[in-house]
Amino acid sequence: MLRSKAASLRAALSGSGRRRCKDPMAVSEAALGMLYRLDGIQGGDPMIREGKHALSRELGRILEFVDKVLLKEQEEMGVDGAFDDYPEGCHGMNRPTVNRKVSFRGNEANTEADESSESSSSAEADERKAANSKKSANGKPGLAAPVPVHMESRRTGGEM
Repeated sequence: MLRSKAASLRAALSGSGRRRCKDPMAVSEAALGMLYRLDGIQGGDPMIREGKHALSRELGRILEFVDKVLLKEQEEMGVDGAFDDYPEGCHGMNRPTVNRKVSFRGNEANTEADESSESSSSAEADERKAANSKKSANGKPGLAAPVPVHMESRRTGGEM
């Protein structure tokens, strides 16, 4: 049943005239629905697994084709001013204000002032302490190379 539906989807994409699908998004949704149904089919038989695999490949090719068609249509329409009518979108979003400054230098005056502030949480304080304790090889603060791990040699049967 799913194979015949996939064949009808393929025919709708490649057909001409009345049989041609006008809405590639509907074809994409139908193919995704069939993939979900196909995924729900249980089968331990090798023939069922091979059939599922072949059908999923075919539906994947249909989805790739539809994605290319949709991308081409979007390029032709030009999406430059498509969302100007929606001020509540990303452009209308309020940005959060941040009162805290971040410094990657380890000057002690800033860390003392930060530690004395009452608004910092314990997680932030722990983070600052960890950042202050990290020293690189030249003594300046920053990320240091990891400490090499000492590995013991393997014991063989005769060494016990």
